[in-house]
Amino acid sequence: MIDVNERNGVFVNLAHACLGRLSPNVRRVDFAMDAYQAFRVRVVLREESQNDREELREAMEDFEASTRQPPYDLPFDVALEIRIDTDPLRWRTEDDGFLGLYWEKQD
Repeated sequence: MIDVNERNGVFVNLAHACLGRLSPNVRRVDFAMDAYQAFRVRVVLREESQNDREELREAMEDFEASTRQPPYDLPFDVALEIRIDTDPLRWRTEDDGFLGLYWEKQD
């Protein structure tokens, strides 16, 4: 069972790692914690962008650096899933266990 306080702390680390890195092309960012130091981050982009992919990879490196705790030799896994989608976004997450970090404003 995942401790909610631990998950929320890690969630804040992800938010911090993403600050200043999300372009207007990013439509949504969701986060899930599967186990201790095993996370999933799902990002929806409006269109394909190598620049956005690189920024997201760097954000995941910053996220790992801010989240990793002693002993540092424990396995650490961040699965980054990037989707390209122009359809209207659903407000609720599609999968159980995800927390929404960012949604673009929709009219």
